[in-house]
Amino acid sequence: MINPISFFLQKYSTEIGKIFELNFSGASSKKGQLKNHLIILFLLFFVSSAAQDTLTTSNLPIVIINTNGQEIPDEPKIDVDMGIIYNGPGELNHINDPFNEYEGMVGIEIRGSTSQCFPKKSYGFETRDSLGNDLNVSLLGLPEESDFVLYAPYSDKSCIRNVLAYKLSESTGHYAPRTRYCELMINGVYMGIYVLIEKVKRDENRVDIPKMTEADTTGDNVTGGYIIQVGKYDVLGWGSPYNPATYYQCYYPKESQEQQLNYIHEWMDTFENTMKNLEVPDTSFYSIIDKTSFIDYILVNEISKNPDAYRKSTFLTKERDSNGGKLAAGPVWDYNLAFGNDHDFNSFVPENWIITDTIYYSRPHWWDQMFMHPVFYAEIKERWNYLRQGPFHIDAINGIIDSCATILEEPQQRNFLKWDILGVYIWPNVFVGETYEEEIDYLKSWTADRINWMDSLFYVSTPIYEEVNFQIRVYPNPFSEKLNLQISLPGASQIHFQIFSFSGQEIYSNSFQYQISRNANFDIPLNASELPAGIYFYSCTLSTGEVYGGKLIKSN
Repeated sequence: MINPISFFLQKYSTEIGKIFELNFSGASSKKGQLKNHLIILFLLFFVSSAAQDTLTTSNLPIVIINTNGQEIPDEPKIDVDMGIIYNGPGELNHINDPFNEYEGMVGIEIRGSTSQCFPKKSYGFETRDSLGNDLNVSLLGLPEESDFVLYAPYSDKSCIRNVLAYKLSESTGHYAPRTRYCELMINGVYMGIYVLIEKVKRDENRVDIPKMTEADTTGDNVTGGYIIQVGKYDVLGWGSPYNPATYYQCYYPKESQEQQLNYIHEWMDTFENTMKNLEVPDTSFYSIIDKTSFIDYILVNEISKNPDAYRKSTFLTKERDSNGGKLAAGPVWDYNLAFGNDHDFNSFVPENWIITDTIYYSRPHWWDQMFMHPVFYAEIKERWNYLRQGPFHIDAINGIIDSCATILEEPQQRNFLKWDILGVYIWPNVFVGETYEEEIDYLKSWTADRINWMDSLFYVSTPIYEEVNFQIRVYPNPFSEKLNLQISLPGASQIHFQIFSFSGQEIYSNSFQYQISRNANFDIPLNASELPAGIYFYSCTLSTGEVYGGKLIKSN
């Protein structure tokens, strides 16, 4: 192993050697060549020394990249040298320590879309062998793979939002990209705090779906597994037949065969048709989706009020039919604008749902239909109440924030010396803290306000709606002023009837006694004329504990 300065200088051995290869046949130019070459040597020494002055010791792993004089492009990846210093948990890492975690070639490129406008760039890289082939390695304790991201927190001055969202998703029992904090040096220049993140990829330790090859074009093999990305325009994709305009990309397999692309396109069209024609209380779509994954995905996006949710950086997976064949939501990705960090539209306001907000364009129609379905909505509420007792408890969330802030306590000082943006508006900040501590306090307080608002709607654990052997009709539907309830049951003694707004707020509640010997009609004493036009839900709870529900439409 060699130390980073030796590593850096070694890569410039050719240039350094030229310093001493003076052309004595041209005596008149000898002095000039010597002067120029000494300047080069001085600059090389200065860059290496400056690196030590900026970053000498860190409690975080130190990642050092030497591009060998190349500029890192947007694409394609270029071959560069990378080394990582990591002496283990609780140990300090020194800039002169040997590379003991990784030393070798990587292919690297700038990544991101809007974030590319920031001076602090994010990078995607893959570890490679000496021939340039992918090389699976374990970096900082992550499972062996070759594709990673070096994410650059910039507008998120807490440097925590992505890590927090991924940990919340992971706590619900689903795969989320694993993360490791580090500090980055490129060509001897300190670049600040970065987050090493697993790239979304099919792998038994990442997105664990069946591997597909070019030969998987028929039978069960062509049915999965697929990774679909929403909102990413690419030649390997298709547009939704429904409004709003949505584009689906076949993210995996990357080099899809025509039969594979046709299959997943047709499957998604069938799924969209099913959702578009869904009528309450029909829950037949449960047979084609991984229900829990969708519920948990919605809750992570709503607790963070992610403005990109459901329409950008959104991944879905389709299992092989022999493994159930269901569509699942996730993994989660890209939350730097979440948790109150985006001033656009209303995403910084702790109230209101993202999933039904009409401001956010190009969200696939079926998200709204899932969320509006009373059966599905009731299960979301029940899951929320369960998670609030554990990983979504405010103490658990603050624990994640505090643990990250503690790890970053010393590195953040260097980061904001490099990037002097504390107290400075960076698009699209809502809150601009004068100190790092103020940024952390804002993240905590905003998250607490968001949770309190969601609690106000999910205030009790709602029983799951089930189909039961009785007839119920709430009419007229649509209604404008008056509602009637008609019931015909084989047996029950009391009915508890409730009406909820679309946001889940109870606006009417009453109990009715019912005689088994006859059908019953009840007038609902509700001044419906005062209700705004829109969608409402009703639930009818029997004395046996069974629950039935449906959708109501209030007209003008």
